[in-house]
Formats: sequence, C-alpha cells, structure tokens
Amino acid sequence: MFLASLFLMSTQQYVYADAGGNGDYSCSFSTSCPVGQSGSISFSMVVRPAKPKMANCTLAKSYAQNKVNEGWANNDIQYRLDKDYGDGGHARISRSCVNNAPTYQSTQNEAQSLACPEDKPLGTWTQKRTYDQWSDGSKQNYSSWVNVTKTCAAIPTQTVETKEGVEEVSCDSYYGAVQGSYTGSVYKYGEHVSIFADGKTTTIFNVKSIDVTSCTEEIQGLSTEYMNGDCPAGQTGLIQYYRYKAVNGKSEAVYPYGSDWVTLNNTCSAMDVDKAKDSQGQGEKPSLLGNIYFTSTDIIKSDALTSYLNTIADKGWSATEKHKLTVNIEDLSSGKYNATKISNAIAKFQSVVGANNADVNLVLPHAIEKLMGDGGVTTARTSSKSIILKNIELVGNDAIVKYLDISGNSNSMPVEKQFKIPVLTSAVSLQRVSAN
Repeated sequence: MFLASLFLMSTQQYVYADAGGNGDYSCSFSTSCPVGQSGSISFSMVVRPAKPKMANCTLAKSYAQNKVNEGWANNDIQYRLDKDYGDGGHARISRSCVNNAPTYQSTQNEAQSLACPEDKPLGTWTQKRTYDQWSDGSKQNYSSWVNVTKTCAAIPTQTVETKEGVEEVSCDSYYGAVQGSYTGSVYKYGEHVSIFADGKTTTIFNVKSIDVTSCTEEIQGLSTEYMNGDCPAGQTGLIQYYRYKAVNGKSEAVYPYGSDWVTLNNTCSAMDVDKAKDSQGQGEKPSLLGNIYFTSTDIIKSDALTSYLNTIADKGWSATEKHKLTVNIEDLSSGKYNATKISNAIAKFQSVVGANNADVNLVLPHAIEKLMGDGGVTTARTSSKSIILKNIELVGNDAIVKYLDISGNSNSMPVEKQFKIPVLTSAVSLQRVSAN
C-alpha cells in the first residue's frame, strides 16, 4: 500500500584499526502516509559492512513499509531495522502524517412532528432517533424512530347542524300497501340533524309530526281467497293456500299484502298409522313407516300414536333409516291445543326412532281465527277483518305470530304487533324439527 517516493544511497569510507579498508553503506528512503492521512514518512540507516550493502537496504525498505502498513510505532520499526539489517543505533524515522479522513465525532438526537391520522385528528405526535456525526458533516447509523408523545384522539361525537325540514312519501309506501291502494302523500315534518362521529358526518331526519290527511283509501271489501293444491307424488292429503284480496277505486282486484299464495294447511303424508297396521301380515314384526301423518286433534283426543310407538319399542325394533312424522296443528286457540300431550308424542317418536333418524315437521295454522285468545286476537276483531295475519313461524319452542292491526281510520298507519304461543315443551329435541 505504500510507495517509496524517494530512495537515496551514498557510500562512506571508514578506516578500521587493522588498517584495512572497507566501505560502509548508508541508505535512506521515504514512503507515503497511510490511506486517510497526508504527509510522508522518512527513514535513514547504516547497513552493516559485513552484509551485502544494496540488498540489505532494499530489504530494509520493504520491511519498513510493511510495518508502517501494519501500524507499528516508530521506535518498534527502528529497533527491528537496526537488529536485522543495520549497524545498531543508526536507524532513524520521522513522520509528518496528518489525518484527513472523516472521523466520528459524537452521537446526536433529532426529532420530528407528525400529523395525527384523520380518524384521530386531535393532539400531538412527536418522535425521536439518534445518529452518529462525523467530521466531514455526514450522518451515519440512524436508529429507528420511537414515539416521544402521541396524544392523538378522535373528535368527540357532536351535533354539527340542526335544520328544519319535511319529507314526502306516498301513502302506499307509508301504509305498506301495493301501488294503487291509496292516493295522496304523507308529509313527515321534523328536523335534519347532522352529527359528527368517527371521523365522518352523518345526517338523520328526526320526525316530529306526520300529516296523512291527503291519503284516500282506494281499496275496499277486503276478503280472503283460498286455493287447494296437490301433494307430492306418492303422498295423499291436501295442501291449502290463502291470500288477501280487495277492490280498488277502479273496481279492479288488488292484493294489498302481496299476490303470492301462503300455505294455510298441509296434510300430505305417505300413509297413516292405521293403514300401516293393516298392511302388516299376521305374526309379522311391526315396522315403522317412513312418513307418518297425524293432526294435533288426533294426538290430543287419542293415544293411537303413542300406543303404536310403544308396540314397536316393545318388539325390540330399532331404526336404521330416516323417518318423518308430520303433525298438522289445526288450532292454536286457547283451550284447543295441548302442548304437553303433543310434545310427549313427538318425544316418544324421537326416542323410538333415534334423534338422528327422526324428522319432525309441524304444520302451523295460517288463519288468524285459529289463534284466538292470545295477543288480543278476539272473535269480534277477526270477524270484522280489523286484524290480518302477517306471519307465523316456529322459534325454539314457541310460535311467533305477527299481525297487522288495521282497526284505525283510513289515515292511520297499520300497526304491526306480535305475540308468542307455546307449541312444544322441553321434552322435545329441536335438532331435526321444522315448521311451515
């Protein structure tokens, strides 16, 4: 790494005590300073007479350059030159090297301020990190940013603006009727309230009053239509459907609550229990039909289903395939339905067949007059058509009944009400129970 910039040699004559003549050899040379330093390094020495003069000087020069490169101190290099190549005590070294490469000076801190995110714009957010400062002005070895303070928070929910307003909807829409059932508009008076929350503004309309005076009913003579349908192939029985019909101001038939037919009753089954018994030969082991049908009245008034299931169980019968029990619940009115007796019969069926093999389908009544005595459903109200069944479904052990109360005047919106009727007890496993 070091180049000899100058190499000087001179020969001096010395006279020894034996009067013999011999020449001493003095050499000097210089090299450049290590990388990153400016200046030079100079060497001088006297080579021993007993050794080859020129060769020893060349070797001494190469040796000195290597030791400079390795970072040896002056005294150490002088000692080795005298010992290995020179006439002891004559080696001399001088340096004028000065560092000119960048050097580490100190570790500094720096900080930055960040904007809080949009969803939390309130507060401050500052970070800091460290770096090494060098003599040439450069910065090295940056650390990661770390939070010093972060107090960002969302703007509290607050009302931004409140403004009076009015909204108009059609009477058909307001009353939930099909188009053409009413004429006129409903006006909702209130105020538009703009609320800021979670980084965004939302406007809602608070209704204070409603004007329905312009609504005129265009339908009259509300009645119920019925239709019979066939059972699936291989089954006997009947499916009954219903829907509500009325007449509009143009004497046209309209269906204010939809024209789709709704199932009222489903008595479809493959065969009943009595026919199953008759189909068995004398002395044959009783078997269970794949599809059994009973009405709730049959089960409440007779123990035929339970007795038949007991007979099967007593014979050691066990299920290896799926079986279905359909129970047509004809009437859920107070005093006409016995949830305990129906549930015990279903539980017996599940016990004999096995819970995983027993499919139970309940056919719920879809006529409001079959639900009287519960939730304000009375004979007078059903006869006057002031209440209309909207939906009935099995939820858990109960039938949830929803109906529309239209007993108000033509400017009153129908009120949806609901109540529940206990249909099953906890004796029944609901795992494979369905209803329609």
